[in-house]
Amino acid sequence: MSDPLIPRPDRIAQRRRCTGESAWTVQDQLRDEPGPLMPVPASREQVELEAALLRVWTHTVALLGYQHSGSAGAALIKQVCPSRRMLTLEIDQRALCLFVAAALPSIANGRVTGIPGLRVRPDRKHVDLVLIGGKESAEPVVRLKGVTRERWREAEHWIRRDRTTAWLGRAAELHQAEAAPLQHHHTESDVLMSAVLRRVPMWSDVTWLDVQVHGRSLLLYWRGGPTSASVSDTLEDPLCGIAGTTVVTCQLPGALRGVAVTCSDATTSEMLAAELAAAAPAHIQPILAEVWDQQEMRDALARREISSVYRLLRRHGVSQRQIAALTGQSQSEVSEILKGRQVMAYDVLTRIAVGLGVPSGSMGLAYDETTAVRVAAAAGTSRPDDEESVRRRKFLAHAAAVTVGAAVFGADSGSWVSHPTQTPADVRQVEAATRALRALDLQYGGGSCREAVAAQLSWARQVLVGKPVNDAVKARLSAAIADLRSLAR
Repeated sequence: MSDPLIPRPDRIAQRRRCTGESAWTVQDQLRDEPGPLMPVPASREQVELEAALLRVWTHTVALLGYQHSGSAGAALIKQVCPSRRMLTLEIDQRALCLFVAAALPSIANGRVTGIPGLRVRPDRKHVDLVLIGGKESAEPVVRLKGVTRERWREAEHWIRRDRTTAWLGRAAELHQAEAAPLQHHHTESDVLMSAVLRRVPMWSDVTWLDVQVHGRSLLLYWRGGPTSASVSDTLEDPLCGIAGTTVVTCQLPGALRGVAVTCSDATTSEMLAAELAAAAPAHIQPILAEVWDQQEMRDALARREISSVYRLLRRHGVSQRQIAALTGQSQSEVSEILKGRQVMAYDVLTRIAVGLGVPSGSMGLAYDETTAVRVAAAAGTSRPDDEESVRRRKFLAHAAAVTVGAAVFGADSGSWVSHPTQTPADVRQVEAATRALRALDLQYGGGSCREAVAAQLSWARQVLVGKPVNDAVKARLSAAIADLRSLAR
């Protein structure tokens, strides 16, 4: 017999997609606290603590993203277990020191940084972050799951370096510098930020997340991970969404994503979308189109000299931070490229092109979908009075350009990757080149592109013998090669 307190499995799955919990954890919480599928904090001070910790989380993601690889900020919080009286987080151990150090109050020049009144209470298998000095009887608690006493001692030693702590030796009392900042007024944005923290595993794959309070609205920007539309759908879902809110998306540059969340009666969707676009942080603003039109930049792109591209961008006032944010790279990686490190991998080149807003064909990636269309269109520019032999030579030149991956609208920029593997990117190369060759064949007919197709087939077979990512990619590649063979007949 089913438990009347436990929702259907599909509804439990909806919550798990937001929190990363196991089904058993969800069921146990709902038995202990019957109520909505996604519980909300019972106290105002619990809301305020969670809102403050969301700010700390975004700061830590940014630090990790800039210090390490572009994906270093991903999965910082692996799991969230929400309840009415507290919140439990499973945090990546490599981020523990940075996260807790940013959260705990420190004193510099008489001012408090971090969260005033926050204290640490270690236990055998977890650490509780507790907010003291409040007016409510129950202290707000956020539990860090899986942090043992030994691990906490290591983290504490690191956190105490070069810091004047306000919390050490004051488990139940405030430092004199902490009293004033505690006069905090509960706002609607705190409610929204608490709700986002309780769903933060949705952003486990992001490179970074930026959260801004804009009046009564909360603006969220990120790179990588879920699409804006999927996040919007989840946050407005009647079961797992944030009650009483409106969520909108807008078009952002490159691969950047964002949503705005506000109380339903705060503003119209059109106004909210305009706020989201206008308030985007400076480091994710798009690069002006005229920058790419300059000959020096076009030449650097055609040669795929990313170090030269980055140096030219810096000359135009684009900061390393903005380049890193747009491309998904760390600032240290951008710095190395500026110093001359070469970028050769196709996936990285494509990510850079998409992030910066550069047509990938400008970088000699002529096998992408956009440039394939341009190649086919260019083949149709022959004048009606051209002799057939001239038209044929033009066709073969374009077909060869597609086959070897040359930048057909700029300087000659090299060839396809020399050691292809069975990745989705390589399969897309085969499919896009096939579409371009088919369009050219339709333009001239008579099997004119057979030689170019043969060359393309040779490269595609190299991909086929490479190590497959999975069966789906292999099947898709086989279908693309079969399409090429039919074109050669």
